[in-house]
Amino acid sequence: MKRYRITLFTILILVALYVASMSSGGEDEAPENDAPSTLKEQNTPYIKIKDAVLHVELANNPEKQIKGLSGRDTLSANSGMLFIFEEEDYHGIWMPDMKFSIDIIWVDKNFRIVDMKENATPESYPEVFKPENPALYVLEISSGSVKEYRIAIGDYLIFNK
Repeated sequence: MKRYRITLFTILILVALYVASMSSGGEDEAPENDAPSTLKEQNTPYIKIKDAVLHVELANNPEKQIKGLSGRDTLSANSGMLFIFEEEDYHGIWMPDMKFSIDIIWVDKNFRIVDMKENATPESYPEVFKPENPALYVLEISSGSVKEYRIAIGDYLIFNK
């Protein structure tokens, strides 16, 4: 009889520990995010990915999205362009009139990175790069930044005003 109580007690403790670990949030849980519902109306918010803090210009309307980074000579360090789309989809990115290479990061509605293309070159045009999974946002940053900041699929973007 005592052995049964100890076993039942042990099982109850294990269940309680499991429930506590699930409710405390694991690495796959989205972090607190200051992304306002008016993100499309901001001009240049900051985003954080791991330890990298990036100043991003928003491509928050069709005109800005069509132009993107085309025609620019460079992209300054710790900066990028964040494309904000109306709905999640397999948004394609291409390199017309680009003068430098970039890393492309696709991000879902929960601000989780779902795909990446490193070192997309101007010479790749007219190739269109598309993600493996639907995304609501696309972040373009300087080529080599993904490697430098050790950005990986599954990481989260955290927005700050």
